[in-house]
Amino acid sequence: MAETPEGVVVTPKTRKGFLHNFRWFDENDTLEERKLIWKLDLLIVPYALLVYWVKYLDAANLNNAYVSGMKEDLNLGGNDLSHLQSALLIGNCIGQVPGAYFFPKVPLHILIPGLDLGWGIFNLLQYRAKGLPELIAYRFLIGLFESPFFIAVHYTLGSWYKGHELGRRGSCFYIGLALGTLTASLLQAAATKNLDGVNGLEGWRWNFIITSVCTLPLAFVGWFIFPGTPDKPNRFSINAKDIEIARKRLESSGHRPPANWTWKLVKKVFSTWHIYVLVFWDIMFWNGSLNTANGGYLLWIKSLKRYSIPEVNNLGATMPAIGIFITLAVCFGADFFRSPAWAITLAYTMNILGLIIIIIWEVPEPGLWFAFNTTYFANAISSVLYGWAQDILRHSPEQRAFTLVMMNAICQSTTAWTLILTFPTVEAPRFTKGYSFVVACAIMLIVMTWVVKYLHDKQE
Repeated sequence: MAETPEGVVVTPKTRKGFLHNFRWFDENDTLEERKLIWKLDLLIVPYALLVYWVKYLDAANLNNAYVSGMKEDLNLGGNDLSHLQSALLIGNCIGQVPGAYFFPKVPLHILIPGLDLGWGIFNLLQYRAKGLPELIAYRFLIGLFESPFFIAVHYTLGSWYKGHELGRRGSCFYIGLALGTLTASLLQAAATKNLDGVNGLEGWRWNFIITSVCTLPLAFVGWFIFPGTPDKPNRFSINAKDIEIARKRLESSGHRPPANWTWKLVKKVFSTWHIYVLVFWDIMFWNGSLNTANGGYLLWIKSLKRYSIPEVNNLGATMPAIGIFITLAVCFGADFFRSPAWAITLAYTMNILGLIIIIIWEVPEPGLWFAFNTTYFANAISSVLYGWAQDILRHSPEQRAFTLVMMNAICQSTTAWTLILTFPTVEAPRFTKGYSFVVACAIMLIVMTWVVKYLHDKQE
């Protein structure tokens, strides 16, 4: 500090680094709090990104395998691809329901890696599938074991971070979705070219084996590094001082410790606007982003009939590659400007623009390349939406866990049948009915976003 001739004490400005300019930390955080945040960032985000990458490597493997020989080898046709996609969604929905009870009660650093181990085993078994019924059974079990992961990561983030810190952390793990889709295309192209016929296995079967080899080590690592929550921490990676610092900074922002489930608490959950508005809002998100999950881009490229199977898979990597940058821009923008409502609105305006081009269809071919390659505006908002929902529900961990699980389970269950009804495989690659349905949901999502903002502002 320095004193002027007038006797006024002047405190020099603290030098603000690159991360401060991007609001990586709260401006009121102490040095100890920032060290804890760095530690949590390194424990949660890379692990969550890698696990999510592998899960979407498998999800994309299905679509890539379908256009790379699996359809012919297993004698698939009609709407079989839609049925396989829905089998995983049904398993996802059923497996999420117990999460509302388990998340606040069971150590997540034990639960999540344990489920990942089971996921990896059934993912591996897909390589030996001999027909549709067997493959549907594997897809259902894979969905069952992976179901809690997405919400568990968001619940973990919401247990350690303040509301305005969630979006950019969520985006860093959520780009695993785009990375999984991207690398699946490249791996399938390489497997088709280099492994097809090795040990008597087709190239698409090798892709499922490779995915499982990536999964199993991550499950064991998770038991030692995933931090759990402040109330049920992983003592291998989190110490008592970390927990004390975390609790103090979260209590100052309105977080409350977990309480026991009671009928009074259940009544509270269903007597407020949160469960109804947030679930409907999320239904519009899940159905407003079906265009990212239907395999339409790959089916369209294959329909052009001028690319080999490896070339189809390589070109399929462009959409998720661009999606990585879209996701980071949307999520960092939401946190930087502290305006999730505008981030969602702008992203979904771009989503609607691309969908309209695809619905028109009879446009110059570069227009369709643009529309398909900007598809990730649809799901780039995921971490913004779930992070915002967690901030709204920060006053009650039980209500937060229950509402997040219901959001994901109910909303995902709707896509299990809307995907079949609106995107039947026999209508590929145009899917006029499906893309029109997605546009309607995308418009409603924007409307509901501003309803949520109004109710949240009123609550605060």
